[in-house]
Parts: sequence; C-alpha cells; structure tokens
Amino acid sequence: MAPEVLGNRYEIGRPIGRGAMTRVLEAWDRHGHRRVALKVLVDRLAADEAFLERLEREARTAASLSHRNIAAVHAVGADTRTRFVVSELVEGPSLPDMLADRGPLPPVGRPGSPPACAPPWPRRMRAAWSMATSPRPTSCWPSTAELR
Repeated sequence: MAPEVLGNRYEIGRPIGRGAMTRVLEAWDRHGHRRVALKVLVDRLAADEAFLERLEREARTAASLSHRNIAAVHAVGADTRTRFVVSELVEGPSLPDMLADRGPLPPVGRPGSPPACAPPWPRRMRAAWSMATSPRPTSCWPSTAELR
C-alpha cells in the first residue's frame, strides 16, 4: 500500500499530537530528505478564510525566528484537501508528559523580577522559559552564553 502524501511532497507517518485546530503528524519530506512535523488543519477550519490568513501570518512570523530552543518552521503548504505547516521535528517527550513528570513551570513574577528557580527542569527548558518571560537575564537562569 502506497503511503498517503500531502502536497505531493510529504509522506504521512505516525500521529504525534492533536489540538482543537490541528493534528500533528510525523512525515518524510521527499524533496528535503528529512523527517518533519506536519501541523494539519482540522477539516472544519480548512475553508475558513480568516483562520487560513491568520495561520499563514503566524507561520511566516514563526519562520522568521531562529533560536536553538524554537522549532524551525520550514513552509506553509496546501493540497486539494487541506492546509498545513511544515516544521522541524523535535524528538523527546511532549510538554504535557514533562509537566506530569516534573511538575508545573515556575511562576512568572513582575516584569524584571526573577522567577522562582526550578532545578528539576532541564537547563535548556529553564533558559527558554527565562528568555520568553523576562526582559533581561536573571540570576537563577543560565545565560544564553552558558547554553553554547
């Protein structure tokens, strides 16, 4: 049996996640010769033009970001059935699995105040959280230089 293919390029693999608006699938990029994650719109949203414009705008914005703690967005695609976003496939446990295993993320204080340290979280996760929530490095989080 031939594999299902989206956009005449991406061979569909196993499901790896699901949300209210998309399902996420592992796929093989025939042109790039790499494994990728496909974020595929659920059927009810595939015809919603306002949502499609928002999806494409968010994907373009995400594609402009470049950081080792952010999954790279490679493309936005479409075929006769649906629209999808193609991104870097990140191996490892899901965020819900990590939360269940290690507990909640540290609380975020006032802007500029250091958040509580959470030693059980991996160093890169703490650094990413710090960069996303704090306008400047804090004493209990590793600096970007420390992650290199």
